[in-house]
Amino acid sequence: MARGRNPFACTDRPTYRAEYLPAGRPANRIDYLLVSGHPVTSADLILAEPAHGGIGFLSDHLALWIPSSRWGS
Repeated sequence: MARGRNPFACTDRPTYRAEYLPAGRPANRIDYLLVSGHPVTSADLILAEPAHGGIGFLSDHLALWIPSSRWGS
């Protein structure tokens, strides 16, 4: 079985809006992405900023994003 690599392991940032938690609750990463067979040169969380036009956030979660030639960036 191929072993996957988690490109987000080094940051361990929460993948949801921690500000929605009750006061004093710790924020944890709840979403994971395992990649095998293709190099990952960078990894980021998207949807972290409010949507244009002042309508607020598009989601209470942040999306995991990696560029890859396999998926066409």
